[in-house]
Amino acid sequence: MKAVIIAGGLGTRLQPYTTFVPKPMLPLGEKPLLEHLIEWLRKNGIKNTVLCVSYLRKTIEDYFEDGERFGMNIEYAVSNKPLATAGQLKTAEEFIDDSFVCVYGDSIFDFKLKDMINQHKRKKSFITMSLSEYKTRLNYGVIDTARNGRVIGWNEKPEIKANINIGCYVMEPQVFALIPKNKPYGMDDVIKKAMARKKPVYSYLNKKGFMDIGDKASYKKAYQQFLAKLGKIWWQDMDDITIRELESKDLFNGFLESMDSLKQASNLDKNKAEQVFEKINSNPYHYVYVAIIDGKVVGSTSMIIEPKFIHDGGNVAHIEDVVVSKDYQGKGIGDMLMKSLLELAKDNNCYKTILDCSDEVKMFYEKIGFKRFSNGMRYDHS
Repeated sequence: MKAVIIAGGLGTRLQPYTTFVPKPMLPLGEKPLLEHLIEWLRKNGIKNTVLCVSYLRKTIEDYFEDGERFGMNIEYAVSNKPLATAGQLKTAEEFIDDSFVCVYGDSIFDFKLKDMINQHKRKKSFITMSLSEYKTRLNYGVIDTARNGRVIGWNEKPEIKANINIGCYVMEPQVFALIPKNKPYGMDDVIKKAMARKKPVYSYLNKKGFMDIGDKASYKKAYQQFLAKLGKIWWQDMDDITIRELESKDLFNGFLESMDSLKQASNLDKNKAEQVFEKINSNPYHYVYVAIIDGKVVGSTSMIIEPKFIHDGGNVAHIEDVVVSKDYQGKGIGDMLMKSLLELAKDNNCYKTILDCSDEVKMFYEKIGFKRFSNGMRYDHS
């Protein structure tokens, strides 16, 4: 049996951590979230997985490749725009020809998937949903009233319970016929459509619970649970990051090393590096900003301002070389660098800022406020 993992979401509620790192690749302990999920599937007898990817997909593809080193055969279903959960699932249709498992890529599970699969087969279900009991306490007194308005009861801050969907399904391949192609479509729409067509949809109650990484609060909570379990793991507070202009002392204190993700720079001769720095520093229209943590450069970007005759003698800013050191990606550093330069561009009477980037990161820049034009991105300053 194959598994399909939905791993193409934008991770909007986890900004700025998902600025340069897709949500499934956020670290949880010593591994990214998605690796934990793949390990769980493998332990439950799944040997073949399709990853539905979109936003920053190259990060996922470069890390997992064909899955061999993780004991899993991995294939990729790609979309170039957000499609919601079921819309993403639709992209995997060509890889599926039998019953399969579908899981969301932002959750951690610890129940026996084999038992759920066996129940699905035994009941000849069309879709089986894994559920978990959720409890919450209301912050208000609940008042019961009769139809005429008379108060007949008072329940102070009661605890309520409900079975919730946790994003793990066993499905039959015919489910793809219920999903429109290349269109955003929710999994709830699929379930409702299946029930309307009298397809057997069953639940599997998971008593062990699950770990949802849906927003910053739940991610930090999950991270802290792993801290207790595995020992101290790095967690960076945004208040500890400093954004400022590049100084000569930064060159061999993380700056050139951080540039290696674009092209080898850390092997640059010291004298040559200092000459380049002096040329940049002497140009009033050339800026290089760096992100500093614990006295070391962990990210950088540059901007050149070009004077124009049009727009009443205004300026155009060109941003290049946005980089964040590998160990510090997913912490919002790229987002902070970009916003600092955009503010600087506005202060320098720039009517627009432009940049070139690959298609896989364009959605990130759109969230900051850039718009696509030609082969690049444009930010209009108002």
